[in-house]
Amino acid sequence: MKIRAVHITRVDFPQKSAKATAHNVLSQHARTIIRLVTDDGLTGLGECSGDPDIYRLACRIAESVIGMDIWHTNALRLDYAGMAFHQRNGRNGWIAFGGVETAFWDLKAKSLNRPLCDLFGGARRDRIPVVLGLGVAPLPPGASRADVEAMIGDLGNVSRVTENAQARVAEHRFTTIKIKSAAHSTAWDLAVITALRETFGPDMKLRIDPNAAYSPARAAELFPRLDPLELEFFEDPTADIEGMSRLRRKVTTPLATNMCVIQFDHIPPAVRLGAVDIVLGDVYHWGGVAAVCDLIRVCDALGLGFGIHSTLEGEWDIGTAVNLHLCAALPELKHAMDGNFPSPASGIATEPLEVMGGCISLPDGPGLGITLDEEKIGRLRLEEFRAEA
Repeated sequence: MKIRAVHITRVDFPQKSAKATAHNVLSQHARTIIRLVTDDGLTGLGECSGDPDIYRLACRIAESVIGMDIWHTNALRLDYAGMAFHQRNGRNGWIAFGGVETAFWDLKAKSLNRPLCDLFGGARRDRIPVVLGLGVAPLPPGASRADVEAMIGDLGNVSRVTENAQARVAEHRFTTIKIKSAAHSTAWDLAVITALRETFGPDMKLRIDPNAAYSPARAAELFPRLDPLELEFFEDPTADIEGMSRLRRKVTTPLATNMCVIQFDHIPPAVRLGAVDIVLGDVYHWGGVAAVCDLIRVCDALGLGFGIHSTLEGEWDIGTAVNLHLCAALPELKHAMDGNFPSPASGIATEPLEVMGGCISLPDGPGLGITLDEEKIGRLRLEEFRAEA
């Protein structure tokens, strides 16, 4: 069974609220939707970032696979890059490649009329715990960095964070909360995490993520003070393997990363320096499903924990479905699945993936188990690309 045609659409979805992190404030969310069509008429789905450069790379990679057998994904990866150095487009290249490679996995499972998780040994569970992902603070669409700094400059606004979290937990019953830090005010971060712990009690798992924007010195000032609050882990509290290693010696809370360990040759120095406890792997940033499965095995052999991360905490229904199948099948995936749930863009599938009881149910059906709402995608379309044999 070979690829006969490709259809790629770049789409943009307005968010109901701005998502503030240490690096940006986003009110729009662009994604690239990938469809690979076989000579037997099956369609495999993938997605990746909607950044214009990544979209163009995805179009180029997808066009190059026309005529390829759907089972030859090892050859696909080796043709693309035998090692990280050979991949000349940096992380953007792996993101685009991962989107295309995902569609191959969807096709493999569909060709067997089996769910994707069966290719990894079958589902051990059919409901996957997911994270309530919060920005720095609740902000309206169109908010700026200045708006973020003004809000966190007043500790009286901490209650707005806890009230927003309470409303979303009450509706969806999340058991894990991840909050972004702007890495602007250690006083704000300490106050917010303290308030969340007091509000939700010891049973709620908490994570904080400043996207590696705190210097090692400022991280050493803040994170030992957060230790008594017993977070699940600190995600990228500071930059680089050396900075993480220095902080690791000062705290007891586990350190997790998706920013200082981002390719396989980063793992040995991170282990030697004791920089991380948990690697957060992203299907797209690591270059696809096969790469993440390899990463999970390496982490397990080295005694590192592993968690599924999320590109900008915002896959749409396709990427979320991929992550759900991995979490359903692989026993190493013990942490709640990262993401921005409920997704502001949930609904590009005809049967959206909904959060109920803090979990999302594994989709039914072959492959990823989802079908796209092409009418809705058409309304969100920015540009598209088609090619065929």
